[in-house]
Amino acid sequence: EPDGPGGKQVKFHFLFKYSPFIDQLNVTEAPIIPKDVYAHCAVDGGDGTLGNQTAPFCAENLKPVGSGPFMFSSVSPTQLVLLRNPTYFKKGLPYLDSVVFTVTTTPQTGLLAARSQSGSNDVANIAGNQLSSFPSTSYDTVQVARGSGGGNCITTLSLNLWKKGETAAAINAKPTDAPYDHPILSNAAVRKAIFEGFDRQSAHTNIEFSQGKVATSPINSNLPLAYQAQSLPAYNPGQARTDLQNAGWIDPSKGSDPTTTRTSDGRSGLPSAGTPLAIDAIHFDNGTQVQYGQQMVANLKQIGIAVTDRPESNGQAQTDMGARNYDTAFVSYCDGDDPVVGVRRQYVSTQISTTAFTNQAGVRSSQMDALWDQAIRATGSQYTSLYHQIQQLAAQTLPYVWITETVNVRVSRSVCHNFNQQNTGLFMETAWCTG
Repeated sequence: EPDGPGGKQVKFHFLFKYSPFIDQLNVTEAPIIPKDVYAHCAVDGGDGTLGNQTAPFCAENLKPVGSGPFMFSSVSPTQLVLLRNPTYFKKGLPYLDSVVFTVTTTPQTGLLAARSQSGSNDVANIAGNQLSSFPSTSYDTVQVARGSGGGNCITTLSLNLWKKGETAAAINAKPTDAPYDHPILSNAAVRKAIFEGFDRQSAHTNIEFSQGKVATSPINSNLPLAYQAQSLPAYNPGQARTDLQNAGWIDPSKGSDPTTTRTSDGRSGLPSAGTPLAIDAIHFDNGTQVQYGQQMVANLKQIGIAVTDRPESNGQAQTDMGARNYDTAFVSYCDGDDPVVGVRRQYVSTQISTTAFTNQAGVRSSQMDALWDQAIRATGSQYTSLYHQIQQLAAQTLPYVWITETVNVRVSRSVCHNFNQQNTGLFMETAWCTG
């Protein structure tokens, strides 16, 4: 509700206490912008709303305005220039006169190092495996909790609890606590075995190059008021094989070759006897998810699960996630600054939809829904208690494999200081360089 014509205040009215509201306003990808910026670049939808943009790069879009520490100056395919905002609301900030972003289509570690040494680059975004190319005497490593896709992220393997391809509409038509029906992954013992069979420490070391940390809970440890470490299944291929055997997935080699794909013994609740224990894993065809998929294939083969690796383009992966056309899916879930921002969507039944990156496991639990409904309204010790209960319930049922708490890695010349490591939206607000 605007505070009168020309007013500079906005009033929000709530039906109940909603503790994460302020945190939800702190979203890098959802800035407040003037409506008329896009009005000239869009088509009237015929119902009083704006339809699809016909010219996403029209002149108005290339001259954005805002209230941040830096102002837009110019843009080209290879460079974005920002200037210091002299009217920034924090007195004396920022210190830098300008920030220039250089885009390279084929980034190479050597090129980044050379440009940094010459002074052409002060800061560079890099992968964890590139750190060794930057000598510690010349560069400092900056780990950033919040990335362009959100903050406090956990690389996660979603385990589809419903039949592959079962639509969101069909799932939502079922009673909230209807039994899950995926022929393999609805079995909690199988989900536990997958957890035990995937070497999360190896992923942290070899894929993330020891940046960030191994996940210890469904909620990122950077959210201390909500986070509680859980006793998650440890990497133990031997125990995983035992769990699968007890669940009715037998080893045709009778122990002579543990990599042999297990098959169903045909007991009640399992596929017909002889059905192979085989699942797929979809993920983006770029970045570290490619390596996560490869590791999953290798790791689970050791316990008798055959995994078909399905690297897909961003668009195709999102389409398949929306259609629930997968057994498992690698997703980077970002928790934001409050569990409601990024964790809730993974567990409440209303988030089973055709939109990717929501409740990919398909969790439908009245107990989980009730806990989240209470947590949204909670404050103080009750807030912490409810989130501890949510994590405990998730750890008991294991609809996901929480793998690594990831961070964005940057290197900066040692003459530059005071970068904001918690919020890349304001990464350079207080930064300064001596040369």
